[in-house]
Formats: sequence, structure tokens, C-alpha cells
Amino acid sequence: MRELRLAIAGVGNCASALLQGLEYYRLHDVDESAGLLHPDLGGYGVEDVHPVAAFDVDPRKVGSALEEAVFAAPNCATVFHDKLPAWGVEVQMGPCLDGVAIDAIRCAKLALDRGIGGPLLGVSAFTMKHPPRQLRDSEAREELEAFILGAP
Repeated sequence: MRELRLAIAGVGNCASALLQGLEYYRLHDVDESAGLLHPDLGGYGVEDVHPVAAFDVDPRKVGSALEEAVFAAPNCATVFHDKLPAWGVEVQMGPCLDGVAIDAIRCAKLALDRGIGGPLLGVSAFTMKHPPRQLRDSEAREELEAFILGAP
């Protein structure tokens, strides 16, 4: 079987728990450990999952090794497996999208002001987690900018 390459967007508490869990189950008899529903899932085991990239916006994590960054503040996940392997993954700076929700709200108001009803496909493709129409980030950004400038 092929390896499952894992990229992590946001090295927070969920990432910490996930990576600790992967290593815990790699080292323990998964048949005797609670928590893992399927030790073998279609031929893939936990040993097949390999972190290959990680992104965050927190300067306390960016530039750090992934196995260290998952324990950095402000993370507060329970530490149940503190010895993680060196995966050779350095946390990279990710895009800071904190203002996206505010843009979505303002675009909704622009649509109302313009008499537009229904889903804003281009706007939602950039601002929402599960838009009705999925686009590449670059295309979604172009459609968002076009909408702001007056395109329907």
C-alpha cells in the first residue's frame, strides 16, 4: 500500500491530539487499545500515515519542528504521548484569514443592496468551509474581488 501523506493546516490542539494518537497507536497493540475503531482500514494502518507539511500563523510555532510545535502555547490539549518522532517537517507560515468572516458578512450586505438573492457562489467559494461550488483558491479570490467591484 502507499503511504498516506498528511498536511496539517493549523498546528493547534486537534493536530496535537492527532499526532500524539498516531504515535501512541504505532507503539501499542492497537487491538488492546481503546479509541481506534479500525486498526486496519482497507489495508491502511496508523503506521501508513506520515506528516509531510504543516502550516500555522502563530510565530511561536512557525519555523519550529512539527513535533515541538504541537506542544507550544497556546495549545492546551492533554499530553498523553510527549515523545513524538522527528518527522523532518518545519511548520510554515500559513495565510492569515481572520477577516474572512467579516468580508462574507459585508458581501452579503452588498448583495442585498444590489438586489441579488440566492447563494453568492464566488464569495462563498473563498469565504466558506463548504461552499455550494468549490473552486481553487486563486479562482475563488478572483471571483470575490470581481463581486466586490460590482460583478453579479
